[in-house]
Amino acid sequence: MLIQASVPGKGIDGSGGFVPFDAYHTFQRPGLLLMNGVIYIPYGNYHGWVLGYNATNSGSALRLQCIPNSTNSNIWQSGAGLTADPEGNIYFATSDAAFDVYNTTKDDYGDSLVKLNSSLQVVDYFTPMDQACRGGHDVDLGSGGPLILPKQPGPYPDEIILSGKGGTPCDLWSGGSMPRPFT
Repeated sequence: MLIQASVPGKGIDGSGGFVPFDAYHTFQRPGLLLMNGVIYIPYGNYHGWVLGYNATNSGSALRLQCIPNSTNSNIWQSGAGLTADPEGNIYFATSDAAFDVYNTTKDDYGDSLVKLNSSLQVVDYFTPMDQACRGGHDVDLGSGGPLILPKQPGPYPDEIILSGKGGTPCDLWSGGSMPRPFT
């Protein structure tokens, strides 16, 4: 099947205000997700992509490109697949890239945990406060994949664990190999 997609953007391979899916520079590194008859395929290298296709007839594609204006961003997660919760939301982590959701473009989710609905629309995200440092020192959040925990007792029953790269100068706990509690 020939994979084709494009989204509005001005990234490294963009033209005329659109960034095409470039199979030559885009790698399918994380595992796939099959949910409700749709196969979701994550990609990365210049930009992070998630494409969704009908699993039985390869029908029209759903698409999201989470870093359309930046370069060298991935959804790689050390090979871990996309994950989904019981409500059908999809989660993944991105690697080093720009994060500009608060400015006028509102498109680039570098070093973030991203939550999508099954139509591949961003519904929530988490970006650490040291994202600019991470992006500049190759300590990307997206080097690990998210894990959804079973319902937990207490005020926060729905939790996700994610572990990415870390270290000096970005981590608040720099100076030792084990994190220490805040005081």
